[in-house]
Amino acid sequence: MKFLAFIQARMGSSRLSGKVLKKLGNERVLDWCVKRASQARYVSKVVVLIPNCVKDDVLYRYCCKRRYTVFRGDERDVLGRFYEASKQHPAPYYARLTADSPLVDPALLDELFTFFLKQRCAFAGVDLNTVPLGVAGEIFTAAALRVAARTAIAAAHREHVTKYLYENPERFRTARLRTRAYPRPFYRLTLDTKEDLGFLKRLQKQIPMDVSTSVGTITRFLDRHPEFVSSHFEKKLSRKINTPVQELFRWTHASHMRGTGHSRRSQEVAEQLVNNPYGISMKERLFHDCQRLEETVAQSRGGILLADLPHYPEAVFAKIRRRNPSLFISIFDCKTPLREKLFNLHFRLMGLETDNTNLSKIKTGLQFAIVKKDLLPYRRRYKVRPRVTSVLICFGGSDPSDHTLRVIEDLSGLRLSIRVTILTGPLYRRISTLYNLIAEKKWLYKPRVFRNVAHIGNFMRRADWLFCGGGGTLLEALYLGLPACVYPQNQAESKFFAYFQKDKAALAYPGAHGLWKVLKSSARERRGFSERGKLLVDGQGVNRIANIILNESFAGVR
Repeated sequence: MKFLAFIQARMGSSRLSGKVLKKLGNERVLDWCVKRASQARYVSKVVVLIPNCVKDDVLYRYCCKRRYTVFRGDERDVLGRFYEASKQHPAPYYARLTADSPLVDPALLDELFTFFLKQRCAFAGVDLNTVPLGVAGEIFTAAALRVAARTAIAAAHREHVTKYLYENPERFRTARLRTRAYPRPFYRLTLDTKEDLGFLKRLQKQIPMDVSTSVGTITRFLDRHPEFVSSHFEKKLSRKINTPVQELFRWTHASHMRGTGHSRRSQEVAEQLVNNPYGISMKERLFHDCQRLEETVAQSRGGILLADLPHYPEAVFAKIRRRNPSLFISIFDCKTPLREKLFNLHFRLMGLETDNTNLSKIKTGLQFAIVKKDLLPYRRRYKVRPRVTSVLICFGGSDPSDHTLRVIEDLSGLRLSIRVTILTGPLYRRISTLYNLIAEKKWLYKPRVFRNVAHIGNFMRRADWLFCGGGGTLLEALYLGLPACVYPQNQAESKFFAYFQKDKAALAYPGAHGLWKVLKSSARERRGFSERGKLLVDGQGVNRIANIILNESFAGVR
């Protein structure tokens, strides 16, 4: 069973006139779209639908010259054009594509059609919050198209072909595919402006790409070269914004029970906000005292508050918002009862429900993980070795649950000739107990203990397995590609780890009885963990979170 692909194209565009016939490499933009759509396994035929007006005659002649199947119809009544084309080219199912999407993904079209048939719906589209802009399409039945063409009256419904279908769910069964093929909704691979065309041309030269290049290849290149994306972003926002200096309040706290990871997380985001590409001047102010923060915010004219405490006094936040309603609050932590606008936006991006605001979900899935900037060289250097010769144990700077001692006990019973390295921080209180335990046990290689978590990347690069909790250390391991054996230290870390475990990017700690199998794992098994971990955590989460905050906070001034 197959479907017929309709590509709507026109020469008139207010932002970039004649964009469908612009050159991209050795082909025109329309050629890219037609050829890539034709590569889909379930596409039976591709038809180009163009308006029946004088300015589009050049487009019609070009299509005829290329021997494309063409249909001409009403310029403004696009829905009617689709319906009339369906009568001339009958098929049970149709896909709607646009000619300004030269990188439409044939594999995604096939996945969408399979999903469409499985759901037995009248209309199916891809959730655009799960894929880059410009790679997806929509599929609907001939019956649904016929009903919409005969009953839709509003101008918006006649202009936007499928709008009537998904806005009337009581009449048409609709579904949205939340694909995980390319979880990069923040990449813009469509052609709408002159800047977009320049970006696509530079991209074509860098890869280089042709009509057969997969979207996965493109997104992997953009992941490895964030500066390439940011240059396009900065050109689109090159105009400096004349706004007053914006206040950035950062409330953070580090103790022996929590370590410094929470503080670092908000610090990374704060630096990105201060050095933003919008040209917005921001002044950061750091607070450890709740009362001082409340007094200062009450006297301010507005700004952004970053807080990372797990057990903060909610009444204080309510009071702050009453005094300063323009304040934008973003809580970076795992236990947050507030439902702020930023969180709801994050959850929509990931296709998750907003019934609670657990940031664990934000740091996984669609690349919102925050890791140290200086780990990038170690990510490039890390290689999976043929056999396990070294393991690393690191449960954060303080290890309040004493998991380090328990793992040491389990490892000592195996009597394996594997180097063991233990990392603790200056806040670790059981250091003397740890040294005594090591002295008691009979090791083939005595464990080495280092009290410097700051250089964790260098230690991770030399290890084959990491034993850690489910917090920031796990994110760093996944970013580097180091296989991790996770022993959560609390309920929040257990929930956090569950998202990685579901994607088989990390392994649950098996206890003493299962350690032998872990340490005898093959290079193929560990390489699988490494590749899946690097896919989930690519190190660009700081940029994305900062951009979302800026977009939401300053949308009115741009």
